[in-house]
Amino acid sequence: MDTQDTIADTQNVIDLLVAEGFDAAWYETTYRDEIARHGLEGESPLDFYRRLGGFLGHDPHDGFSEILYRKKNTDVRKNLTQASGETGFRHWLEFGVNETGRHPFTKSQINLARQTYLALDRRFLEKTYGARMAGYPTVVDYYFSQVTQEELSPSAEFSESGYRDLYEDVTIAIGENLIASGFQHFLLVQTKEVRHVISHDQYLKSLAEKKSAEQEAETRLALEDNLPGVTALAALDMLNAMEFYGGKVKVRRTEAQGPGGLLVLVPDFLPEILFGGYLAFYGFLRKLSEQTGIGLRLMVINHSSMEKHEGNLLRMRIKMPKIYNMFHGFQKFDAQTRAVEIPANYHVISYCAELHRIAQKIAASANQKPIFFIQEYEPDFHANTDMRSFNESAFFLPHDAVYNSHKLIEFFQKKTPVFERAGKDYRYTAIENQLVRLNVGKDRFVEMNSGRETRRFIMYGRPEGHAARNHFGMLVYALREAIRQGVFAGEDWEFYALGTLGKIDDIDLGGSEKLRMVPKMPKEDYEEFLLTGDIGLSVITTPHPGIVHFQMAAYGLPTVTNKTDLRNDAWLAKQNRNLIPVEMSPETLVEGFRVAVKRAKDLNTRYDNAIASPVMDEESCLRDALADLAAIVTK
Repeated sequence: MDTQDTIADTQNVIDLLVAEGFDAAWYETTYRDEIARHGLEGESPLDFYRRLGGFLGHDPHDGFSEILYRKKNTDVRKNLTQASGETGFRHWLEFGVNETGRHPFTKSQINLARQTYLALDRRFLEKTYGARMAGYPTVVDYYFSQVTQEELSPSAEFSESGYRDLYEDVTIAIGENLIASGFQHFLLVQTKEVRHVISHDQYLKSLAEKKSAEQEAETRLALEDNLPGVTALAALDMLNAMEFYGGKVKVRRTEAQGPGGLLVLVPDFLPEILFGGYLAFYGFLRKLSEQTGIGLRLMVINHSSMEKHEGNLLRMRIKMPKIYNMFHGFQKFDAQTRAVEIPANYHVISYCAELHRIAQKIAASANQKPIFFIQEYEPDFHANTDMRSFNESAFFLPHDAVYNSHKLIEFFQKKTPVFERAGKDYRYTAIENQLVRLNVGKDRFVEMNSGRETRRFIMYGRPEGHAARNHFGMLVYALREAIRQGVFAGEDWEFYALGTLGKIDDIDLGGSEKLRMVPKMPKEDYEEFLLTGDIGLSVITTPHPGIVHFQMAAYGLPTVTNKTDLRNDAWLAKQNRNLIPVEMSPETLVEGFRVAVKRAKDLNTRYDNAIASPVMDEESCLRDALADLAAIVTK
């Protein structure tokens, strides 16, 4: 007998096995609708299954799942075509039955997959996802393989993404691999629970409405709408603000929740402002919750509407899910009712001075002190106005404090009466800010920087009004003057300003030079960009010691920064000898640039200074503060 005869005999045997395993009555009942649509006159259920049904994903009997078999065994799925007559069931009979792990599915998994299959709208799937299904024999195969990751809707009436957004427990169950999709969850509970659904088009429309504006315009409008008065405050605005933040608060303590927790008060919750202080704040709270098991609830306190608040929550959930998912609940402070609900065993923490007055009233309802996360001496954010005095006095209200750096503690101790008024029982602690150490060897560093024909000047440049402490205008003025004086002559230089909230036009520096304005970027991209720099520039004239200039210096950039009486030459040199301290004036900045140009050529010293600088990892930066705060919130 030749090989062809052997193959033919084998196929005949498999055909017989398929027929023997095929349950015609069950099959005709289960797939009656598709048989009615696609069957031929006089065609038996078995013939229909062989001709088309098996390829479509039909099961031959109640105990086998064709679609799950194809999903798990991609080698089988890739070889299926309607013309071949092959199915997962045939493969199972010929090969899979003797191979480990080919069909490990439980009866409940098989039944759920079949229930899902029968509920799918194949026409909708082909119309909506047909262009994506290359490499899959049918759009149903594509759906089952990708629904978990791509949130594919099963029909026009049911939005997979919309259902997951509505029900957090469903998203959790999917993440834990208990179910494959929100649609499967709906099928399982539809007769037991009342669960609402949203149509596919309705969900897309809701997202489109919130993303209709171009990204650049969205950023600017969001800031204007959500940060009223960020560039200028009138007297009436300040009066209204003091009434809003200083008025009475109606606090209702509800039933205790778990091991306790924190009600977190913030002025805004939107993705456009998540940098610097906000990232430090949320990062600290996440670690605290992870280590102690306490819950976190967020309350946004501003004048915006509930509609706008919900829109911001949606944008946070989409753009910043890691931060959004930290919180177990959200509240919006109502300026009319001024009502706050907080579990009996929760403490309260405020993000800034304005909110500290509300925090103090909430904490007093349980004879507690609020926790004040002090990131800066906030009166310096204001001119000599009512709001400066209002914020300054907030620091004298009772509180336990978490300071953003020990250097900031030194300022409050030496330059303000806060510690004196708080007395000897004042409880305070501090975090430090993590710096990333230069992660290339010396030879590589020298090689990267010695062969470039164009040098790169990188400054921290934020021209928006709320970043006035970084003195964008004076830095650009001094840079123009340095160019006019020929400080950068003799070499080809590029000038960059990093950190704007949105894209703006480059700024003329004189002659052919331009200052290229670069919006804030992800941390990894920012660190990669620093590796390409030759000189850094970053200043801050409020009491916080800053972060950017230290990171620039830690990456080997001779970095011009300003000094103060507490941030003096000796202290800055101890932090990093790549720092070039100057007084805050155009003339001294220009002289600082001259020094930086000379130092930029000494690559060995730049590297040695970078490596020698003290750099703290995240654990070291937060350890003491986490322990101190845990002792307060877990009592």
